[in-house]
Amino acid sequence: MHRYCNFLFFLVSFIVKAQGFEPSLIENTYLLDTQTGGTARYRALGGAMTALGGDLSAVGDNPAGLGVFTTSEFVVSLGVNTTNTEVPNIAGERLATRESDTRLKFNQIGGVLVFDIPDTQWKSFAIGINSQNIGAINQTISVGRDIGVELVPVPAPRTFNGYFSETRGYNYSTNISFAGNYDNQLYIGGSLDFYNSNKKMTNIFYEESEGNFYNYVKNNSPMSENGAGFGLSLGLIYKPVQEVRLGLSYKSPVWSSIDREIPNYKSDSLVVGGNKLFYRELTNYDIYNYDTTTPATVNVGAAYIFGKKGLVSVDYSLRDYRGMRIRPNVNFQLENQLVDNVFQSTSSVKIGTEYRLNETFIFRGGFSYQQSPIDLNKLTNYDDTTGYSMSYYGDTKGFSGGLGLKLGQSTYLDLAYNYLTRDRQLFISGEHYDLISEEPNPGYLVSDFTPGGEGTVMVRDMKEINHQISFTLGFRF
Repeated sequence: MHRYCNFLFFLVSFIVKAQGFEPSLIENTYLLDTQTGGTARYRALGGAMTALGGDLSAVGDNPAGLGVFTTSEFVVSLGVNTTNTEVPNIAGERLATRESDTRLKFNQIGGVLVFDIPDTQWKSFAIGINSQNIGAINQTISVGRDIGVELVPVPAPRTFNGYFSETRGYNYSTNISFAGNYDNQLYIGGSLDFYNSNKKMTNIFYEESEGNFYNYVKNNSPMSENGAGFGLSLGLIYKPVQEVRLGLSYKSPVWSSIDREIPNYKSDSLVVGGNKLFYRELTNYDIYNYDTTTPATVNVGAAYIFGKKGLVSVDYSLRDYRGMRIRPNVNFQLENQLVDNVFQSTSSVKIGTEYRLNETFIFRGGFSYQQSPIDLNKLTNYDDTTGYSMSYYGDTKGFSGGLGLKLGQSTYLDLAYNYLTRDRQLFISGEHYDLISEEPNPGYLVSDFTPGGEGTVMVRDMKEINHQISFTLGFRF
C-alpha cells in the first residue's frame, strides 16, 4: 500500500517543554505514513514487491531485489498528489468542512549498474543508488463553527467558531544498495539508508464572544523541524522453482537527530479605550535538538510468475511501534511511557498483480491495508498524569492501478493511480494564545483546551482521502 515513514518525528509530534507532557504526541501520528512513494510500477502494484525485485523503489523494501536486474537502468518519476480532509456536520450545530490540496511533486530518481561475472555461478553483481519521496504531507484541516460547544462563560459567553490546521512536509530516503545473483536462483543484498526531512505546522483557533471574534495561535505554533537519520537493510530472494519467488528482508531502526524551531511568546497587556487587552507577543524562536529511534521492520513476500503473461505478488510486514524512543530519556519519560502503554505491533498486507497484454502494454493493480499503530482498547483506558483525553488514527486502506508502456528496446513509460483513505480524529488541545487582538479581549489571556483549564478538550471525527497519480520514465543500457 505505501512506504512506511522511517522518521519518528513524522510519527509523533510533541511539544518540548521542561514542565511536562504535551498530548500532541498523538496528533500527527502517521501524517506522512499514508503514501506509497517511488516508481509508478511499485505504486501500481501497491508496493507488493518484496519477492519480485527488479525495481529501484522495491529495493527500499528488500535490497536483494537489486540483484534481479539483468541490465543497467536509469529511472526518474514525478507525481501529482491531492489530499482531501473532510469533517462531517452535526445538524443544527456544526458546519461540515472539506479542504483539498493538490501538488506536483518529485517522486524518485535513481540508477543501477549491473556487472556480469563470467565463468562462475555468481551470474552478476549490481550497485544501485536511489532517492525518493517516501512521505509527503500537504494537508489543510478546517473545523467549522460549532454552536454545540459553549466554552466556559467567564467573563462572558464564548462560542467555538472554528479551527484551522496546516501541515507541510516531506521525507526523503536515499539508498545505496549492493546485491548479487547466484545461479539465477538466490539473490542477496544490503543497503545503507539515509533520510532527510522537513516539516512545518500551524494551528489557529477561532472564537466568538458577545459579537467580537478572536484568533488564537497554538502554543509552539508555527513550528518547523529538520532532521537527518541513518539505517541499514538486508534481504534475500529465493526461487525454489522458476515460477515462484520468495522474499525476506530486515530493515533496522532508523537513528535520527532532529532540530525543532518553535516561537517564544511572552505575556503582555495594554489598555485600549478603557478596556484591558491581554495578549501574547512573539519575542524570538527557540531551537531544540532531540534524537529518535524508530522500530525495525520485517518484510516477507511471495510471488507467482505466469511465464511472460503476468504475476501475482503478496507482501506482509510486521513492525512493533513500542520500539520507538525519544532521547534523552530523562527529558521524555512521559512520551516514552505513552509509547509503551498505547502503541502496538502492526501488520500491513499488500497485494499486487500484473498482466501483459502484448509486447507493448502491461496492466497492473494492487490493494493495501495497514493497521493503526494505536491500541484502541488501551487508548480508551489510558490516563496520563495530566488527565488529557487522547485521540487516535484508524487503519489505512488503499487501491491502485496502472499501465506500463514499452516505447522501444531500451525505453519504457509507467503510469499509476493510487487511492488511500483513513478515518481519524482531530484532537484540539493545549494552550492557544491571543496575539494582540484588534478588538478588546474579554479579560482572559489564554484559551486553554484542557480538562482543568478555561476551555475543554475537543475531538472531531474526520476522514482523509489521498489521490496520487505518478509517471515513471526508464532507460535501459
